[in-house]
Amino acid sequence: TACVVAASVFTLWFEYRDGAKPGDWKRVAIYLEANERPLQPIAVFPADQAMPLGRYYHGTNQLIPLPHAVTFEKFTIRERVLQNQAQISAAFTPAQRRAPEIWLVRFDECTLAGVDLNCPALDRFIRQHYRVQSSRTFVGTQVELLQRTDGR
Repeated sequence: TACVVAASVFTLWFEYRDGAKPGDWKRVAIYLEANERPLQPIAVFPADQAMPLGRYYHGTNQLIPLPHAVTFEKFTIRERVLQNQAQISAAFTPAQRRAPEIWLVRFDECTLAGVDLNCPALDRFIRQHYRVQSSRTFVGTQVELLQRTDGR
């Protein structure tokens, strides 16, 4: 019994030592609201992470799920996979595509139920069109402010 209790305590300490669980959406939302400016859309990858973030985020900018918003008619993990860079660009409205700065909120996991979400496609898109101005790490989440470099 003592071994089981000790293992349980260690496991709980290891999992929650940061005082937050993966996602940490409340702190991410507070950070975004404190640092955002108008006309800085917030891209969220993968798309299903926009829902819990939206629960806490009440700022002025729109959350944009990548590659597209989650539908509830039928659950398909494969629809969460980034196919190519054109799909990323298509997620933004024309005005959002021209925004000089965007926020990117990225969940640390690049696989979902054993399916690769194709994070390298997002990385290539960022390298080609943006420069990272600032970056902040939360438990299980990376938040970056990106500045457009390609003049589109």
